[in-house]
Amino acid sequence: MSKLIKKPIIVPKGVEVSINGTSVLVKGPKGEVSKTFHPDAIIEYNKEKGEIWIRKKSDEKFHKALSGTVYRIISNMINGVVNPYKKELIVQGTGYRVRAEGKKLVFQVGYSHQVEYEVPDGINFKVEGQNKIIIEGADKEKVGLVAAQIVSIKPPDIYKGKGIWYADKPLKLKPGKTAGKK
Repeated sequence: MSKLIKKPIIVPKGVEVSINGTSVLVKGPKGEVSKTFHPDAIIEYNKEKGEIWIRKKSDEKFHKALSGTVYRIISNMINGVVNPYKKELIVQGTGYRVRAEGKKLVFQVGYSHQVEYEVPDGINFKVEGQNKIIIEGADKEKVGLVAAQIVSIKPPDIYKGKGIWYADKPLKLKPGKTAGKK
């Protein structure tokens, strides 16, 4: 059994939660997030105490896993509307750069053309200089997805040190095939 479901999710002041069956909507000072969960999820909300309890339908392995997953996702939703999630990306290489044009990011990353990426609603971004992108949003899943899609435009080359990668994971360069020959 998931140990998480033995304790409630505490809803902080300034955050509104509305639950309709298995649909959960969380509104807070930094945004709003909504999700619909599996029909077997049991979500109980005590408005007076400001607590959300997750129950499991049975002792089946699936229901045990579902209860822990639902608990963590709702917890992340509440944390996201109070403190938005953030990912930082680095664009590095000779002539590689990024710039913002409205709700688009325009990349020059070694292709014969510019690559445009339309940032979805609910995601804020900031470009620092020509090679750093900061992505913020209340939905942890969406922030991670957008960051992964941007990295997939030009994945890092571990031999040359070019491409787009996460700032918190430094790129470790590998020696080329001639490094071992003498």
